[in-house]
Amino acid sequence: MIRLFMATTSLVLLAIWLGLFTTTARSSTDFLFTRGKEANAQISVVAIDDASLETIGRWPWPRTVQAELLARIAKAGPKVIGYDIVTDDPVMEEDNKALERVFGDYPFIIRPGNTAHVAVTTDNDGLVRELPCERSFALAIARKINPKTKCVSSNLLIAYTLDQTGIEYISARDVLSNKATLPTKSIVFVGVTSPFFHDEQQTPLTAAPMPGVLLHANAVETLLSSLPFLRMPKIPALAISAVGLLLFFLVLMRMKYIWGALWLFIFLTSLMLGNIWLFSRGILLDYFYLPVGLVLTYVTQLSYEYLVEYRKRRFISDAFGKYISPVVVNQLVKNPELLRLGGDKRELTMLFSDIRSFTTISERMDPEELITLLNQYLTFATSAIHRYDGTIDKFVGDAVIAFWNAPLIQSNHAYLAARAALELTSGASQFDGIAVGVGIHTDTVFVGNIGAYNQFNYTMIGDGVNITSRLEGLTKFYGVPIVVSDVFVREATKTAAGDNLLFRILDRVRVKGKKQPITIYQLVGNKSDASQEILDTIKTYEQALSYYQHGSWKKAKILAESILVKKPDSPSYALVQRCKHRVPKNWDGISQMSEK
Repeated sequence: MIRLFMATTSLVLLAIWLGLFTTTARSSTDFLFTRGKEANAQISVVAIDDASLETIGRWPWPRTVQAELLARIAKAGPKVIGYDIVTDDPVMEEDNKALERVFGDYPFIIRPGNTAHVAVTTDNDGLVRELPCERSFALAIARKINPKTKCVSSNLLIAYTLDQTGIEYISARDVLSNKATLPTKSIVFVGVTSPFFHDEQQTPLTAAPMPGVLLHANAVETLLSSLPFLRMPKIPALAISAVGLLLFFLVLMRMKYIWGALWLFIFLTSLMLGNIWLFSRGILLDYFYLPVGLVLTYVTQLSYEYLVEYRKRRFISDAFGKYISPVVVNQLVKNPELLRLGGDKRELTMLFSDIRSFTTISERMDPEELITLLNQYLTFATSAIHRYDGTIDKFVGDAVIAFWNAPLIQSNHAYLAARAALELTSGASQFDGIAVGVGIHTDTVFVGNIGAYNQFNYTMIGDGVNITSRLEGLTKFYGVPIVVSDVFVREATKTAAGDNLLFRILDRVRVKGKKQPITIYQLVGNKSDASQEILDTIKTYEQALSYYQHGSWKKAKILAESILVKKPDSPSYALVQRCKHRVPKNWDGISQMSEK
């Protein structure tokens, strides 16, 4: 018993010191910070919501519009305005002056910057419980109300009292149209609430993500409350845990089982009440460690379970480690239930890549050189796909087939595939002048494990797979590195990062074996990297293509040739050649592709 006590105590104290159970410990005290008390401060949020974006237009709004919004709020007479918008997008000088003028006219407007940052701290479970306090956006706002407001520690523990239903929301649209009654003598936050911005954080307060502006509102409420919270340092926590375990052990070893269980109940109840008492005085004790210490007495059982879990992890690593990125493998290890025979229908972004003129390359190399070159390229391709969390389906000779959004859900799977494709095509030239053609498509297909439990292939099956293969084949016809579908373009540009991707409409086609036409695009690169010459070429080509699709062969040919006069451009050359071979009178603007 003594040895057990010493081992248990040592493990618990070591766990506290190393923070091994920090996230779970903090989860056990979340109810204290979400106790739903009424807010002391009067806080309102002027929200840039979906209705505002639909009425005023997509973000970013002109700074003159932002200036007008702030000016109308400021004229109502609030105590302070927290402008939770980062204004670092490039604008015209006059447009910027309008917004800066408002900031100068109303010094009670606080905005993020060098002295007021909006950083938050995310725990391992993905929840935001605290934020850096000094020089924070919340602190700057709170000090406008009470100049004596200060931080009791480097991080502010947020007491969540304001949820999305318990705070006054005013749509920015209503403010700009003079339909809103603006609050006076209060704290007003201006921030985004539309899912379009992806400015949301998971908190202990609600299951749904909380807009970032509301998180900062809760932080201000916490700072202005009469009780700022301080997490108990490690040394006192160690002492309390050690004394608690010792008292429990001394009592338990003299009692029978049933009385020991009663004492355990009394001990844990007292611990919880004591923690609540400390919390009422501004001190948070992570009391989770003591119950953990009691559980650790069953070390034999836990060791057995660990061995079983280790076998599962080893099996998953061996099965998937060669063709799934380490990040995805780690997630599978954490969620082994995802590894099972069978599968389901899921929207995937699929990628097919192939080395151009591989037969010609192989003819000028001896077998050993060819194998070395191919292995080097496939290693590079695998790394590029894994770098963007893709899953390798298979290698077929020099071809690489991969997909995203399985086995784990990836909200930005199309964008990740786009980045991988750009890296594949740009980096392939390092291997003895290799050129790569890539086709990408997004579609709902079947994905899962096919085979036996100890011998299976995690793969995809469906019509979308064939379409992706056809798109890769079209790279040769149009002479471009990457051909993608219209569905992929829509999915890739859903994210804010995806807006920077540059596409060129190539054609509207019926691929071999398909009746339904699709619009195909070239993935060119990043808009931010594109020269004006490239942008002009794309614009001229797309106009020529429009003429071609409407049967204006002469106009289409003239425009396409004007591009070729300035620079080589394979899609333009292909369009000129097609204009020389006119199609039947019932032309519908759709090219019929006979090649795979």
